[in-house]
Amino acid sequence: MTLLLAVALAEPVRIVAVGDVLPHRRVKASAATFGWDASFAPVVDTIRGADIAFANLESPIAPDHTQGVHGEVFDAPASLATGLAAAGFDVLSMANNHVWDQGVAGMLETRERVVAAGMTPVGVGTTCAGAAAPAVVTVRGVRVAFVALVDLLNQDLRAGPEAPCVFVPGPLCAADCLPDRDALFFRADPDVLTAVVRSARSVADVVVVSAHWGDEYRTVPLPEYTAMARTLVAAGADLVLGHHPHVLQPVERVEAGGRTGVVAYSLGNFLSDMGRTFDATSHPVRKGNTRDGAILVVDVEVEPTGPVLTPSVVPTWTRHTVLPEGERIDVVPATERLEHVRATLGPTAPFR
Repeated sequence: MTLLLAVALAEPVRIVAVGDVLPHRRVKASAATFGWDASFAPVVDTIRGADIAFANLESPIAPDHTQGVHGEVFDAPASLATGLAAAGFDVLSMANNHVWDQGVAGMLETRERVVAAGMTPVGVGTTCAGAAAPAVVTVRGVRVAFVALVDLLNQDLRAGPEAPCVFVPGPLCAADCLPDRDALFFRADPDVLTAVVRSARSVADVVVVSAHWGDEYRTVPLPEYTAMARTLVAAGADLVLGHHPHVLQPVERVEAGGRTGVVAYSLGNFLSDMGRTFDATSHPVRKGNTRDGAILVVDVEVEPTGPVLTPSVVPTWTRHTVLPEGERIDVVPATERLEHVRATLGPTAPFR
């Protein structure tokens, strides 16, 4: 009890989370001309103001093992890792459908580059047990555990439990799978989800689950994912960070199993080239959905009865500016899109 009271009296821990970092061709060209610092500059104070900042890294960073970039096969220069670290990011999920885009060697190289830049990768490992294991970050005595999962893959290069792996919480879906193009879907096993979250709960004061899930471009989560969120919260998750739909979905408090957690079903794209041609004067507002994003800011106080989370949301917008030197792509706080973002995130979403 003395230890818990001491933690409760500490300054709150601030966790900041964003969605997908997608280094499309034009994004990389912008960074090559203007620098990654220019890509993040308008929101960098919010990122750096966190004790722990999280993002979904939706691309390998594997120049040493690249197999080429084409269509939806991604790769990024080594400078992206150092650029994300300089912007203030601490934890990156690698558990997403692009994890194997540059093969097994590319995944391992990406993981090494993330670590070398001073950040913590989650959701992958040299074994499947390592991929599912929590990564614990301690801030002022508060232990925050991160677990990252993905329920769809563009290809499955797992060769067995002792081989390099990404955390997929269930078997391959054989029938009635979700409609996301030709991805391989894996049906999440509630027992697996519960076991992994409980393991994280046993070594931490706060449990954060990164979930690469959902149906692309849908602004409301499917029932499968609201059920999955309840399973995660009931098992011990305090914060669930969703991504993959590339558009915003609601942020809400979820009650399950006698517990309450904060669930962001999708934080949208943080940095990408999606929706580049959107023109507010001629296109319906939904056409700009893929340029909408959200920075979720969560202040966490650990009380004797458990963590208390106070969330707020900073809406963002991916800006494209054509300059004599080239096209600059950066992330800016949303202004003109605020009401549309508010409607998408839901009536209870707490805006800053």
